Amino acid sequence: MLESRETREGLDTPSGCAIPQKSIAIPSRPQATQAALLSSLSGRPFEDMKFFAFSRRSRSKTVDSPRPILVNSMLLRSTSTHFEYGCMGGFSESDIANLDAPYPSDRSDKSLDYGYESDSDLEDEGEQVQALSQESTLGIQSIHCGESVHASLASTAESPAVHTGKEHSPCRYGRVIYVDNVAHATLKSFVFYAYTGGITFARLKSQGSQVSGHTEPTSVPICSPKSMYRLADLYDIPMLKNLAKNDIKMKLSPNNILDELFSTFTSLYPEIEAFEREYLIRNIDHPVIQQKLPDWIEALAEGRLPQGAAKTVSKLILRESRSPASRPVSAFGLFD
Repeated sequence: MLESRETREGLDTPSGCAIPQKSIAIPSRPQATQAALLSSLSGRPFEDMKFFAFSRRSRSKTVDSPRPILVNSMLLRSTSTHFEYGCMGGFSESDIANLDAPYPSDRSDKSLDYGYESDSDLEDEGEQVQALSQESTLGIQSIHCGESVHASLASTAESPAVHTGKEHSPCRYGRVIYVDNVAHATLKSFVFYAYTGGITFARLKSQGSQVSGHTEPTSVPICSPKSMYRLADLYDIPMLKNLAKNDIKMKLSPNNILDELFSTFTSLYPEIEAFEREYLIRNIDHPVIQQKLPDWIEALAEGRLPQGAAKTVSKLILRESRSPASRPVSAFGLFD
């Protein structure tokens, strides 16, 4: 499980590894790409690691339907020191296993503690989703191969492809990591970012006409900027976090600022709450905001808003009352 940056600061990385005392140089993307390609030319498999991440929110509000993502660990290293080889065995939920094997039958296929149930990168149960391609059927049938994994596989990036010496198909062994608090769509977009430096964000739900993150295998993956901001915070990737933050900023409008400011996501991140609060203050006289604000204040009074909403309203009042050109608090529609 990945821990939030705030809870682990000075303690552990999200993978459960101790934070290095020395600064570790992160290879550039060109360096990582070259290393991965040269390694594959030497006979090592390009994909040496697999993530399983949940993809669906059920009607009972649990998160389930784990799906695989095969990745190259060298290219992931170009994004964060958390993916250094020395930490690969430190993920709290990981193991060296056959990369072509299906999701283990002895593991729970749902998460009761996802941590972000409103994640728009999760499918809702009953959604019409196109037939899944190879990525979702990967490993549906058991692969016959050697039953044991040699200890030398502890660092898969430094080991050649493993063959069992039997008459069965050779197995691809690598590290399999079970991620229980990041959506499959978010993780897939992150891997694409690690490979290419490119990222495509979907519309915010509050903008309407939500674009699905589930596309054809050859299409560029898309994800929610809020979900990617959360991932970048978990893995401490400032550049990616900034890209997601700026996309959220760009998509704010008088029509959705109240939905965003009083969302569960915003209540978790002070940086997001601060710039959304400032946006509301700058646009408080907009007719759409004036029309909608009383309904949100009523929702606050009835306890229907996320924890932290009352504090946000308090900051709005204090900010306005301290302004040189202070107006009556009723200008916010709070007491009209």
